[in-house]
Amino acid sequence: MSPEEIQQKEAEITDLVRAKLSLRGNSLAVQMSRARRRLSKSLIADGVYLAQAAALAKNPKLARQIDAKRVSRAHLRLRDHLETVNPRDRRIGKLLGFLGQMAFIAITVFVLVVVVLIWRGFL
Repeated sequence: MSPEEIQQKEAEITDLVRAKLSLRGNSLAVQMSRARRRLSKSLIADGVYLAQAAALAKNPKLARQIDAKRVSRAHLRLRDHLETVNPRDRRIGKLLGFLGQMAFIAITVFVLVVVVLIWRGFL
């Protein structure tokens, strides 16, 4: 596998992570460090390996240490997962989670007010 191919694979995954997960960062390594809850540990490990392979590919002598099969496998796993992510559904899920928290807080406050009113003898 040529260094250009590895760089191209890293660039593709970097663009997908930026588009699908809204993670900023100039490199895949930075994005993977910020992807804590959004990706599984194995996918993060694949991303880190892909970033390391891209860094090693810049040096011809170190490029021989790269496992081409592992790079291809990591690229395919990350690409397959990221293509299934729908950014709109993620935003809607965040909004619904926030609204659920606010509803729980409102109900809790209402119940506490009623309990205090009963305790004080106003109801």
